Amino acid sequence: ARVLCQEIRPTAWHQIRGGVVVIAYGNEFVIKRILRNDLDRNNTLTLGSDNPDFPEQHRVQLADIRCIFRAVRVLSQPIN
Repeated sequence: ARVLCQEIRPTAWHQIRGGVVVIAYGNEFVIKRILRNDLDRNNTLTLGSDNPDFPEQHRVQLADIRCIFRAVRVLSQPIN
């Protein structure tokens, strides 16, 4: 699928409050929902999946994040 994204600059990562993002960290490049943003307190983001086949949560360290984009649309459907 094609995903329309908007870049979130590193200076704004601490202000992300939920939503679906495209994020590259470590050796991963995924589309996940931000469940918790603790970048201010312990330098982590907690990510989860809307896909029931991949229910696990991932905790990502700030030092491992290469880029974050806010996912706006999948094909022609808005992401809620």
